Amino acid sequence: MSSASSAVSDEARRIEAAVEARAEAERKEFEEKGRGQTDQQQTPPVPTWESASVARFLISRPPAPEYIFNAVIERGVIGGISAGGGTGKGFHAIHMGLAAATGVRFGPFNPPHPWRVFYLCAEDPENKLWDRVYRVAESMGLRGSDLLGSNMVAISTVGQVGPLIGLQDNAPVFLPGLDWLNATLTALAGDKPFDLLLLDPMSRLSQLEENNNAHGTAWIQLTERISHEHGGPAIIFCHHESKVARESDPRAAGGRGASSFFDGARWWAGLRRMNDKDGKKFSVNPRDYLVLDISKASYEAEWPAPTYYERGEGGILIPARLGLERLKRIAEALCDLLAEDASAGETYSRRDLTKTTKGAAVARKLTELVGGGVAITQSMDLANALDLAHGEGWLDLDTSGRKSTYRVTSTSPQGGAK
Repeated sequence: MSSASSAVSDEARRIEAAVEARAEAERKEFEEKGRGQTDQQQTPPVPTWESASVARFLISRPPAPEYIFNAVIERGVIGGISAGGGTGKGFHAIHMGLAAATGVRFGPFNPPHPWRVFYLCAEDPENKLWDRVYRVAESMGLRGSDLLGSNMVAISTVGQVGPLIGLQDNAPVFLPGLDWLNATLTALAGDKPFDLLLLDPMSRLSQLEENNNAHGTAWIQLTERISHEHGGPAIIFCHHESKVARESDPRAAGGRGASSFFDGARWWAGLRRMNDKDGKKFSVNPRDYLVLDISKASYEAEWPAPTYYERGEGGILIPARLGLERLKRIAEALCDLLAEDASAGETYSRRDLTKTTKGAAVARKLTELVGGGVAITQSMDLANALDLAHGEGWLDLDTSGRKSTYRVTSTSPQGGAK
């Protein structure tokens, strides 16, 4: 065996021994406290007036948010991603983890720099986890990244580690799985705490009653406790979606069971299969796409639009800019209509197109041409198409008349008026 291989083996044995020692210590502590408690009875010291006064918030500005993903998820946030079984939430979590570990963007998840990531896979065995990580890394061009090896760990606990929390006499209690997780996080983190924890899925990690609001709150409090004890990472857990919600608007998603999961989390996203209506709207086969929308972001601005993913080979997800592609089709068709009308002496101002009956007639024509059965709106679709066409140089403004009107240029897809 080479010296390098021996060093790796020694380090692996050291980590394993540390994990076992920490788990044993926490197991004994757990047993001494009794299984009928979740330590929620323990409280911090009573604060002094000086330590609690709001005056401490007025001395200086608060620090800027420390984003795991810019303007999407902050460090320390507890959140969830819900989807129906087999939709792809596990793959999505792996994509998020690899993006965070390398600082590489994945759809709307844009990390400012690489972070340390812990991915706990409680539903798929090691060989399936291997396959998924390999496929996702390859699809993102990250298989050769040194950052992945140094910034992210992925562990399957199938058949080895049980739930973190359960019930005794109908009261939530911590279970030995939590001892193992705490020991593992401590041993693997060393002096560099993890920044993002991905727990997949919640149903394998909790034996609480999903429809009980008090139990949902207990799960959220558990994840808050884990974050607090391990350096404040963001924790995102995967959760199954209800049968009704999985086919509806993903912004309405909140996970199966009690509303307290959604209410207690500070961030939530719903992932669903694309429906036929969206397929017609974007002129794509809906079976090939998933839709993600953020239904809750307590500390961020309202999410502007859904994110679309194309399903790749083996389950990988490929961000798709369907909204932009649709807008380009509308803009191109609009330029064609404006060119035809200009040859007949008809011109349009922005107000004409977005606020008057003349523009409504144009919107109806565009709906027939490229709407895919979904009405094209004046106030949003036409306005955005005008901005795109003007920005691309396909349209310019003729200011020689009483009002400024649009003119199709020679660089437009139609090459200007005939």
